[in-house]
Amino acid sequence: MDAPTPRPLPPLLPLWPLPFAYTLAHSCSPAAAELVEAERSLKLVEQAASSQQALLGTLDEAMASAYSAAESALGAGDEVGARSRLEERQALKGKWALAEAQWREAEARVASMRSNVASLAERASRIEAAISRTVTSAASREGRSAPPSAAPLEMEPEDPLLRKFRDLEGK
Repeated sequence: MDAPTPRPLPPLLPLWPLPFAYTLAHSCSPAAAELVEAERSLKLVEQAASSQQALLGTLDEAMASAYSAAESALGAGDEVGARSRLEERQALKGKWALAEAQWREAEARVASMRSNVASLAERASRIEAAISRTVTSAASREGRSAPPSAAPLEMEPEDPLLRKFRDLEGK
């Protein structure tokens, strides 16, 4: 069996001269990509913190439920059942303490990520401003170095031959 023949490569575009703004704009794409990725990560970290907070609420409800079940069992004279429910509540308190510590850590990560996203946004803004200044500067340089034919039309003195024909037509 014959190996497939490779397709020819497209011709390479000339790499020089590229406008400075073009190269600067393409060099800032990693900064923009970092900002987008940081914003996605921030959303994930916020979701994790929210999930941890929801777990705390669920554990609170379970502890309250176990306590009310213990009170009901004690009211019905079931001391063994009441003790069992109180032990369950005690175990839930340990889980709640662990969940609270994890929630606080998640909140600290959220604060850190928000700070990082803000600094990346500031960096992207500075790069955008630099690009804007560069493009403006390049445009003004191109305007100064343009050939005279591209300059605004100035009033040329009237051709004497044309003036003579107009005078003859007017008589």
